[in-house]
Amino acid sequence: MVVKSRREEYAEATRAAVVEAAIDRFTAEGYAKVSIDSVAHQARVTKGAVYHHFADKAALFEAAYLHLEDLLLAEVLDATAGTEDPFEAIAVGATIFLTSCREPRFATIALAEAPVALGWARWKATEERYFLGLLDASLLIAVEQGLATLPAPSRLVATMLLGALDDAGLAVANSPDPHRTFDDALASFLWLLGSLRSEGGPPVAAPRRGRGSAGTRSRSTTPSTTAPPR
Repeated sequence: MVVKSRREEYAEATRAAVVEAAIDRFTAEGYAKVSIDSVAHQARVTKGAVYHHFADKAALFEAAYLHLEDLLLAEVLDATAGTEDPFEAIAVGATIFLTSCREPRFATIALAEAPVALGWARWKATEERYFLGLLDASLLIAVEQGLATLPAPSRLVATMLLGALDDAGLAVANSPDPHRTFDDALASFLWLLGSLRSEGGPPVAAPRRGRGSAGTRSRSTTPSTTAPPR
C-alpha cells in the first residue's frame, strides 16, 4: 500500500475543490461567462493554484465534465451489477442517464455546454468512450444468450442506440416539462430497444427499482469496466 504524503493529499484535495467549484460556476453561468478568478474565489484558493492543476479554462471545463461522466458511469455500474438480463441492464442505465438529464449540473455541463466548449466531435467521442463499450457488450451478451436478433453488427447497433439516448437526453434537458418528457423519452427508448428482442421474448419494461438500485442477482452478465482513460 502506497502512503501519500501530506503534499500529495493537499494537492488532490485542492484539485477536487477546484473541480467542484468549477461545476457550480459553469452550471450557474455557462462556459463563456465563467472566469478562473470566480472559480478560485469559490474554491477558496489562489488563481495560481487553479493554474497549477489546469492549463486554462478549457482544461478546467473538461475536468468538470469528465468528473460528471465518471459519477454517471459509477452509478450505472453499481445499479446494474449482478443483473442477468442484458436488456434490463441497458434499461436501468438509460433510466439513470435520463434522470441525470433533469439535473441542472449534468444537463448544463454535459449536454448544453460540452459540445460547444469541447467541439461536437470531441464531445461525441467522449460519450462513446464512456458508454459505447457497455452497450456493445450488453448486446453481444444478448445475442449469445439467444435474447436478441440484431440487423447489423453489434457495434453499429450500439452506436445508434447511444445516439438515440443522447438525443432523448437533450429533449429532457431542454423540455419545459422535463418530468413528462422523461417518461415519453424513456418509453420511446425502451420501445426501440425492445425491437431488438428475439421473437417471442418479453418486452423491455421500465425498471421498477429506484435510481441507483438495480438489485443484485446470483450471476452477473453485466460487462464490468473501469473509468475510461483520459
